[in-house]
Amino acid sequence: MQLKSLRVSREVARSGSFVAAAELLHTVQSNVTAHIKKLEEALGLCRLGRRRI
Repeated sequence: MQLKSLRVSREVARSGSFVAAAELLHTVQSNVTAHIKKLEEALGLCRLGRRRI
């Protein structure tokens, strides 16, 4: 598990969305998704619920 993935997870939780977290982190949404996926796999669980609006 990398510290960067934890930081990304924190920003997703704070902002409430992957897109907003990506903007705050100056990256793209696909990078945020990849970090969250790595974190979920490392922990063996689904950390964040996903929904489409």
